[in-house]
Amino acid sequence: MHLYLYRNLGIHGFVSQSRDGELLARTLNHFGYSSVRGSSSRGGFSGMRGLLKALKSGHDVGLAPDGPRGPVGVVQKGVIALAQLSGVPIRPVAWSASRVWRARSWDRFIIPKPFSRGFVVWGPPVRVPRAASEGELEILRQEVQNRLQIVTRTADNETGLSL
Repeated sequence: MHLYLYRNLGIHGFVSQSRDGELLARTLNHFGYSSVRGSSSRGGFSGMRGLLKALKSGHDVGLAPDGPRGPVGVVQKGVIALAQLSGVPIRPVAWSASRVWRARSWDRFIIPKPFSRGFVVWGPPVRVPRAASEGELEILRQEVQNRLQIVTRTADNETGLSL
């Protein structure tokens, strides 16, 4: 749903360097997004550098905060590090649909069925100070995770989707 709603806005998506990532990168391109390739296991540093460059150029970036392997719903430290290095706040966003197909993947990815009723929820931004300590970074990681859970639950409640 995000692909359609926010198409052609110059958003950069963080995409794995895997074969599946290539399919996603092509799909993003089709909808007017740019791709930054990398992952936590391969090319993470170059991926982070590409995301920082996009942010510093004034572009928005989108990424799955639970990473390529999960666990599902657990925000990874790279999201916090990106916000800390760039000075750009993290904005939790979630969507849901009344009728979906559910992938058999680790994250149970959902695809809206045609003519479903959809709903998008944006949470308040979380700012990560450049000088934050390790302890403060962990508290902020948990805050982002909590806010993401809230927007996800809100979107699911609005559409009647049950997990």
